[in-house]
Amino acid sequence: MRVRESSRREAGFTLIEVAIATLLLMLGLMLAAQLLVESGQLMARAHVRTLEQQPRLALELLRRDVRSARPPLADPGDGVLRLRHDDEIVIWRLRDDCLERGVAAPASPGSPVAARCLLTGVVRWQWQASTPYRLDVQVIRKSTETGSGFQLLDDLRRRPVESTLEPLTLSVALRASGARRGRW
Repeated sequence: MRVRESSRREAGFTLIEVAIATLLLMLGLMLAAQLLVESGQLMARAHVRTLEQQPRLALELLRRDVRSARPPLADPGDGVLRLRHDDEIVIWRLRDDCLERGVAAPASPGSPVAARCLLTGVVRWQWQASTPYRLDVQVIRKSTETGSGFQLLDDLRRRPVESTLEPLTLSVALRASGARRGRW
């Protein structure tokens, strides 16, 4: 009879062992959930940083185009900035809510061969040559506040997305040295 009693004691887990195992499992799940939330927040911050750099990159490309170009081919009345380079014409224009940059051949300066949207949410775009050596550009962009980066979390929080008008200005001075002198 003693053999049967000892096998009963060793056949299962005690209540304390089950409670400790459950606590360890809950602790592991809580740590995994915290890591998941933090990685989601990191992804959302990276997405916001990418969106914040989009206007800077577009304006930097515009600055480079202006600095390396000859005088504009059209007046600012039509809203299209045509910049003549040695072998191509770069065209900046507003189409719908997108600021586009296109490249055209000198033979057909009106129609770009390849156009790409560089900045979205643009409400207004204007430019003017303020002096013979300076071009001023103003872009008014509708900037929207981004949520967490996850649509489901934003819907659960019922957080409204706010939009504000963000003015971006650029004033480019041409280098007045060598062959560039007096072109504007």
